[in-house]
Amino acid sequence: MADEGSPTTFTTDPTVVEAVASGPIFMKICFTIISVLGVTGNGLVLVVFYNDPELRFITNILIGHQSLVDLISSFLLFLTFVVPGVSLETICVGHPVLASIICKIWASEFLYWAAVKVSTLNLVFLTVTRYFAIVRPMYCRMRASKRGIINTCYVMWIVGTLTVIYFPVIHNVSDDGECTTRLERGSVWRYLIAFIALFSILVMPLMVMLYVYLSIVWKLRPAKTLALKRKRKTAVCSMTRSNGSYTVKIHFAPTARSAKERNRRNVLTTLFIVCLTYTICWTPDIILYFHHNVVIRHDWKEPFHQFAILLAASNVCVNPLIYSFKYKNFQRGLKRLSLKCATYSSRTCASTIATAKRISESSAPSSRCSSTM
Repeated sequence: MADEGSPTTFTTDPTVVEAVASGPIFMKICFTIISVLGVTGNGLVLVVFYNDPELRFITNILIGHQSLVDLISSFLLFLTFVVPGVSLETICVGHPVLASIICKIWASEFLYWAAVKVSTLNLVFLTVTRYFAIVRPMYCRMRASKRGIINTCYVMWIVGTLTVIYFPVIHNVSDDGECTTRLERGSVWRYLIAFIALFSILVMPLMVMLYVYLSIVWKLRPAKTLALKRKRKTAVCSMTRSNGSYTVKIHFAPTARSAKERNRRNVLTTLFIVCLTYTICWTPDIILYFHHNVVIRHDWKEPFHQFAILLAASNVCVNPLIYSFKYKNFQRGLKRLSLKCATYSSRTCASTIATAKRISESSAPSSRCSSTM
């Protein structure tokens, strides 16, 4: 990089390319592992939800969409930061327009960061749906529909893409065939991009999540929960006989928590852990990136900075682990899928054995005849 006062080749993504550009094998290995875990884990979540019709309700549609976006992000993570990039220097000679398109759409990492923003938007919207389901349940029942949720997913892709539209705008192919954008230290564009990254990936999601979960905690506060338990008491009659007369006593016993309420709390706990994990993964990287562009330059090859980059990238593969250990609906769906696979494999094995038996039995007489001749 250039000196402090000179023009600097500035990458607009949150720090990843600066640490990977020099090609350290350790970072590439870590990105490969994260990508493989993200593809397999999120792919498994999609297979479980697709296989089980009982899991296709509104919340799981958004969780499935989250897994789909993370799966795409895992692919793009590998293709963008592990696979060697396209050499634009040779393309520029005969096809400058094609080189410019590749630079703006692919080499600028526009597609990867668009998927990251869509994932963030989906997580925020998933949190908001929990707010309406618990704090304003009547409004949620009246307005929520599967078709509306699917249309919202389409809108999230459009909005997420538009939030990173500055990637192709400010990237260009330089004279030496490099896809770069040159921004002066302290330029308005540099500060604006840093604020957009900070707000869209960290500040806005945290504000929404904090408000939603504080509202839910207030809604489910102990005093209100106790009042609800008193309302849910069941009348129990007991009859005793003494001195030839019967005495009837009626008392109220609290009912067990309904399966629907337990399921709702399990979904809420799972999504809270997902949001907390998102915050832990992205906070160090985004704060360092903001400090790098607004306050003072950082060396992204330092161990802590590379750890922050890997921590942010790992967010694409941790959600399936959370679902496996915490989300009861996913656990039940995974068990049903495992039983179906086991049944199918046993039937396939049995049919293979039966076919082999028939072949051996049909070939036995001919072998005997050939031996007597």
